[in-house]
Amino acid sequence: MYLYKENNQYFVQNSKDDRDGRQIISEAVYYEYMRPEWKEAKRQSREKICRDGKGNRCKGDCSTCPHKPSGKPLSVESLQEVGLLPASSFSIEEYVIHKELHQALNTAVNSLDEEEKDIIWLYFYEGNTEAVISKILGCSQKTVNNKKRSIIEKLKELLKDYR
Repeated sequence: MYLYKENNQYFVQNSKDDRDGRQIISEAVYYEYMRPEWKEAKRQSREKICRDGKGNRCKGDCSTCPHKPSGKPLSVESLQEVGLLPASSFSIEEYVIHKELHQALNTAVNSLDEEEKDIIWLYFYEGNTEAVISKILGCSQKTVNNKKRSIIEKLKELLKDYR
């Protein structure tokens, strides 16, 4: 069976040379029949395209390019080597749990008042000591220590469901 388009009409015939037995078909039938052929042709043309180690299109001459595809499918190991896939120790479940915990922690920290947020930021994110924080906030080191402990207890209470 041979399908083709001529003068904005779509035809089907038994062979390429058999013009007498041709029939007019709808555009939808033509596209539905041709779609798999077009898809395969596109896949074959993509196989010929050179890609560098990161999967980007090579800009050189494909006939002499060292990245020219060999026609063989890539292995998972080769994709891991170039950094396109995570290591096998990657776990979707652990990733989702980590993201949920991160969101819960963010919500809990946002529920603190401004001074508590400042202490958490200065201590945990910037790595300042209690003595430095006390100078920044203009209070004693003992006050910073007490506030830090109470903030941590408050956060533990807010995050108790995530233990």
